[in-house]
Amino acid sequence: MLAQIGAGGMGEVYKARDTKLKRDVAVKVLPQEFARDADHVSRFNREAEVLASLNHPNLAAVYNVGEYDGRPFIVMELLEGQTLKARIEGERIPASKVIELAIQISDALDSAHARGVVHRDIKPANIHITTSGQAKVLDFGIAKLIDRIAGDALTSAPTSDHLTEAGVAIGTVAYMSPEQIRGEELDARTDLFSFGLVLYEMTTGRQAFSGGTSGIIFEAILNRSPITPVQLNPSVPQELQRIINKLLEKDRKFRYQSAADLRNDLERLKRESDSGHRPAAAAVAEKKSIVVLPFADISASRDNEYFSDGLTDEIITDLSQIQTLRVISRNSSMQLKGSGRDLKSIAQDLKVQYVLEGTVRKAGESLRVTAQLIDALSDAHLWADKYSGKLEDVFDIQEQISRKIVDALKMKLSSQEDRRLSERPVANIHAFECYHRARVELYKFTEEGLANALGQIRTALTIVGDNELLYAAMGTVYWQYVNAAMPNDDTYLDKADECARKIFQLNPDSSVGLQVLGLVQYHRGQRAEAVRTLKRAIAIEPNNVFVLGELCRMYFIAGKSEAARSIDAQGFALDPLTPIMQFEGFIVEFFAGEPGRKLQFMLQFLQTYPDFVMPRVACALALIHQGHIQEARALVEAAPEEKTPSISGLQCAFIRHALAGRRDEALRAVSEPFKAAARRVEYWSWVMSDCYALIDELDQALDWLETAISRGFINHPFLSQHDKLLAKLHGHPRFEALMQKAKYEFDRFDV
Repeated sequence: MLAQIGAGGMGEVYKARDTKLKRDVAVKVLPQEFARDADHVSRFNREAEVLASLNHPNLAAVYNVGEYDGRPFIVMELLEGQTLKARIEGERIPASKVIELAIQISDALDSAHARGVVHRDIKPANIHITTSGQAKVLDFGIAKLIDRIAGDALTSAPTSDHLTEAGVAIGTVAYMSPEQIRGEELDARTDLFSFGLVLYEMTTGRQAFSGGTSGIIFEAILNRSPITPVQLNPSVPQELQRIINKLLEKDRKFRYQSAADLRNDLERLKRESDSGHRPAAAAVAEKKSIVVLPFADISASRDNEYFSDGLTDEIITDLSQIQTLRVISRNSSMQLKGSGRDLKSIAQDLKVQYVLEGTVRKAGESLRVTAQLIDALSDAHLWADKYSGKLEDVFDIQEQISRKIVDALKMKLSSQEDRRLSERPVANIHAFECYHRARVELYKFTEEGLANALGQIRTALTIVGDNELLYAAMGTVYWQYVNAAMPNDDTYLDKADECARKIFQLNPDSSVGLQVLGLVQYHRGQRAEAVRTLKRAIAIEPNNVFVLGELCRMYFIAGKSEAARSIDAQGFALDPLTPIMQFEGFIVEFFAGEPGRKLQFMLQFLQTYPDFVMPRVACALALIHQGHIQEARALVEAAPEEKTPSISGLQCAFIRHALAGRRDEALRAVSEPFKAAARRVEYWSWVMSDCYALIDELDQALDWLETAISRGFINHPFLSQHDKLLAKLHGHPRFEALMQKAKYEFDRFDV
């Protein structure tokens, strides 16, 4: 033994000298602490067995296996060079080299699969690049022996010494296939998905799926699509991107069915590239992407956070007007305030290339702003600048920063986009401050917060007079009273409608006017008109996550699951960090009849956001639908006590009492004012229907179900097939009549 050169969970690796054959070798030894553990010994011996059965130039050669002093060892080829992980280190590998290495790796996988071996842990750290540029696949420590079924892909063969049982995931989190995460039986196609993730990282310099926790990564692998490689690296050939996309299919039957097929496509691509025939190299990148981090308040008093947040918000709004730029929403941006995270990890999680950060110092009427734009992939500072002036200069500073970004990213604006950058939606600095204070209050989603928001907006209107943005904010507040089932009078929707009318008098093509109008139309039962209106708003302002979220809601409430999933994906790409977007992804699947796809993720999510009651209620109902009554009871019992009652909190209390057998207390849980407010909204009415069905108050359940359907809950497949609490009503003449009505509206609803 000459020196230790590596260590991992499955062994220590030493450089050694073979004195007989006079050559340097690598010796892998099971660590002393694992030598008496049967499972570790079994896995180590399995690796030796697997490696000894394979003979391929892109697999490390095995010279000998044995045992010394009770510790098993493997003598193998000594590899000079570096791991693929070290080679990447956030840097893209040229496409020609990616293709060359991919051919070698796919050939090695084909050889292993042909001999009945699935690796199950393909990742950059397990691929070695020698000094001569040759790829070597390493570490078969969790490999699995399989049988080939005639005419089929490789599938797991039952053995007496399975490393895992059904339902247990094994592998490295960020490189697992969907079937690995679900703990299903694996075949060779799991390695192909993992290899697709490796190819993605080679071409872009970053992982396809990343996040702060395993749960977030698992959810992304199961349900999200990574940003396309060409968006991060415009030089990626389109055919290589197609190959990567096919490898990353969630459903394995749509993936490459063998490594041989993959290798053939890669060799064809190499031949075409070498001949100068580029089969569709991406000449134009997809949307560029940016996150504007919250500008830090460095004022001496540190009491101007609302002002620095307002500047952040306005720059985001400016950039969101640009159709060819993907801008992370204000909501997700604010989640990063004070996080202290490095820019590269932020960019990876958000799948963006560029990051803007800055500071604001406000002293009396004086203002000083700094800003810098960074390419997070290369860690290059594209520009940095300082701006000084009076408070009223903030609008000029905001525009200058936005235009600097456009110039740095070499973007060409349309005349309309250029005009919008010059606009001053709220041109008075004091009205501007009132507007942003109102935004802060609005996002508290409390009755007190909405009242405070209205007060700030009214103050701003007295300063500047009629204003498109202020009327939009006011209309949204009035709508939110209704939407959140807060006690209110019947005039609130009329007031929101009046705000929309005033907006269109100021600007007939206003996107925010369309936003308010669409919300009012939906709550008045004009569903088709609402969808058309919000689509028009999105056409004008494609980065508006609020409108995307409401459009998604209209689709999943109407049972149009595929349309809802598509809109949800668009919104998630812009707003991946906020709790409401995480909940939206779950509720889309719940109302599609597939709550299990994201239920475990949501239960983990609630540990991070215990005060978010709305998803707690939805998860409890999903558990009840699946027959997991004790889990549902534990979930609602763990709900924190609300300081201010909300409809979700009261419904949670209803379910808690019902599951504990306290029927009378359940019936008293939701007060009459909240019931009256809930009757105005289809979602809350459906929840009430399920609540009453839970305690077998079937007439009440039918009453609430009728209200829900009349308000727009026309998801016929869910109501008639998937809602297990409503199954108690099946066969009831009134229920069947309601299902006929829901189906009629469901069939008529056009996406």
